[in-house]
Amino acid sequence: MSNELIYLRDKDNTNTIAVKAGDLVFISGQMAFESGIGVPDNLKLHEGMPYHGSLIEKQLKFIYSKLENNLNDVDTSLKHILKINSFHRYGEDVDMALRERRNWFSKDNPPPSTLVFTPELPVRDARVSLDMINI
Repeated sequence: MSNELIYLRDKDNTNTIAVKAGDLVFISGQMAFESGIGVPDNLKLHEGMPYHGSLIEKQLKFIYSKLENNLNDVDTSLKHILKINSFHRYGEDVDMALRERRNWFSKDNPPPSTLVFTPELPVRDARVSLDMINI
């Protein structure tokens, strides 16, 4: 086994997406944001149309699609998630978050998860932060 750590970084090389240590991949602090921008405008609701769309659904789609597109760089995929820890700001997001998760993972056998409510996250307007352990 190699003692080498392999870092997977975002497109502008500022934020670490994951760290591979041997056969394990640790994914931490995944939020729907872009460096220097914060939460992109396309992940917000349309002004004057508050009931068209779901903020948590948009943010989770952003996070999961980013991971799906990048995890192959460290020889894994979302299919190999062992555990998800999700940190949510709003209780009203939980039902939609669990529904969206079914679009990315096995409906019958999703990875085990822990959901924690948190009073704030380090990115303004972020509704959820995800940590995962992957193999």
